[in-house]
Amino acid sequence: MMMKNRLLRRVFSRQVAVTIMWLFILGTVSFVVNTAGIRITGSVQNWTSWLNNHASYFLVWRILLYIVVAYGWYWMRQRLILREPTVQAKQRIIRIECSTICALLALEVSNWLN
Repeated sequence: MMMKNRLLRRVFSRQVAVTIMWLFILGTVSFVVNTAGIRITGSVQNWTSWLNNHASYFLVWRILLYIVVAYGWYWMRQRLILREPTVQAKQRIIRIECSTICALLALEVSNWLN
């Protein structure tokens, strides 16, 4: 019984609750923005057309966002290496960086192909 309670506390921890809350908020904001865009432009086709016409502005926005995130990651990476200077930790950091770069490249290539 005690093991079950410990498992439930781990599964339903504060961090999980905050993550679920942020996902809900982001999903809600996304829904509201798209609904408002469709209403303002008059139809889904017009909204899609508007998004396609302004894609270059969104690209600039994403690039600026990537620069800010990369700067933050560089700052945090230095702190992680100082806190845990082992070879295994450095290898984990490199794997995280490679995975992130591959995911972002796949996202941008899929946006470019559409």
